[in-house]
Amino acid sequence: MVKTFLFLTFFLGILSCSKEKSTVKCTEKLTFDQPVKISIENMQLNVLADLFNKGNAKKLNYQILTCNTTQSAYDELLKNINTQINEPSTAFEIVLYTNKFLDDGDVKLSNILGYSLYTYISRGEKGIIRHRFYRKENSVFIENKAYNMQTRGIITNMLTYIIENEFSIERGKPKSYILIRSENRPIINLKNERDDFYLKKKLNKLFSLNFKEAPGGGTSEDCGGMCESNPQSVCEQDLLHNDYDCRSQPGGICPEESMVDALYNNGLLSTDSISAIFNSEIHYNFRDNFLQSSNKGQKYIEYYYALGEMLVDNIPLLLRVKTARTLFKFNTCALLLLNAKDHPNEILINAQLNSEIISLLNEYKNIMPNNSEYILILDAIISDVNYFSNKNISYIVSNLN
Repeated sequence: MVKTFLFLTFFLGILSCSKEKSTVKCTEKLTFDQPVKISIENMQLNVLADLFNKGNAKKLNYQILTCNTTQSAYDELLKNINTQINEPSTAFEIVLYTNKFLDDGDVKLSNILGYSLYTYISRGEKGIIRHRFYRKENSVFIENKAYNMQTRGIITNMLTYIIENEFSIERGKPKSYILIRSENRPIINLKNERDDFYLKKKLNKLFSLNFKEAPGGGTSEDCGGMCESNPQSVCEQDLLHNDYDCRSQPGGICPEESMVDALYNNGLLSTDSISAIFNSEIHYNFRDNFLQSSNKGQKYIEYYYALGEMLVDNIPLLLRVKTARTLFKFNTCALLLLNAKDHPNEILINAQLNSEIISLLNEYKNIMPNNSEYILILDAIISDVNYFSNKNISYIVSNLN
């Protein structure tokens, strides 16, 4: 019964929902003292860069360069890249992947394996960052659409994953990637912190499947050697300054917090009702003292993270109200499970509650009917709900353990 309590994780706010950002720097202050000459077509870009893993001192098989340039030089570089990819990109940051170490500071077109382009798409006062990846195949740059995705920022873990897994270079052979920032980059105010790269990899791991939209196989991502003090974190470029921060891995979007904000801001439910429905004491207790106690329960929490990232900002207001009303009934279910020994013969989901849940889940399926991973999770929840309807708590708990 792998999905025994998946239906509960969908309704209950079981995440820590922490949005705290680490202030630990991935590296010491960047030193832009490495001359770099990039020659593409009829242009030549001369810049000073910070070179990570100089002389391969860290015994890695790649180096990372970070550099700034004037806006005019950046525009000229982007113009040349747009000609190669045959698209009018307005990227605010360019990543060049190369087939060599860069201690000599010389990059020719023949050395370039591909490009990553980061674009900020404004949606009113806020917006999203979009990443696209182009790989050179027979001297032509072709987009790998698996990496056409929303990201929360520029994270070296993903770039290291790409250079390690998406090029036909023998493992251990020298390679590098260069991050080039525009001088007049846009003011970035994210609508949310969704990161599709981590979402896809998480879903692949959870389901042990290879969805066609997901990044290719290979080694697990790392931060390019830049987060040695905390290997579980990611190294993310500070979009305002010339450095990198160690942060928690993406995947902490909190569906409950988003739901509460929408209900409150639109006056759809009273403050007292919202407080009663979204009872954090019950939800944290259920997560920490029930789900966390088993491997299966921990897996359900991962499902909740995935659903949260896929659904962020996509739930219609009326569906939010319907979800909140159903959630209120599920608070009682959570309390019964937390005190299972006192209620072994209690029926957790009766016929009426089953009908309400299935109707609600079908409405959620209609939000993204073509998203295979999303539908797979919701179908699993529906199957779960039907299986455990009219079963007593003793039976349900025994199947979890």
